[in-house]
Amino acid sequence: MLDFHADLNGVNIKTTCAKYQQLSKRMLKGFDTIVGSDICFWDELTPALFTLIERAMSSGVRQIIISDPGRSPFHKLAKQCKKTFNAKCIDWSVNDPVEHDGELLIIQNH
Repeated sequence: MLDFHADLNGVNIKTTCAKYQQLSKRMLKGFDTIVGSDICFWDELTPALFTLIERAMSSGVRQIIISDPGRSPFHKLAKQCKKTFNAKCIDWSVNDPVEHDGELLIIQNH
């Protein structure tokens, strides 16, 4: 699916399959943006994701965007990120091809 979206948008992407804990500062260095969708659905994922976000920020990643339908673990992560990184959460929705809504957690590295 990622390759399809990359082709559709005329961009090149590189993917890596790894656990959050395996993404080192060295691996994250040089990335402008990290995007995650529907990745914070269990309580035990919240600390691992927060630690990954800390590593990414200290590695110079410029922005992180995480989308979620608005589950409790995501809200816990968003609360931590708002406090620590001055992140913001915004509502989003789409109507085509079917109606969906949720939230975007946006973390900017200033």
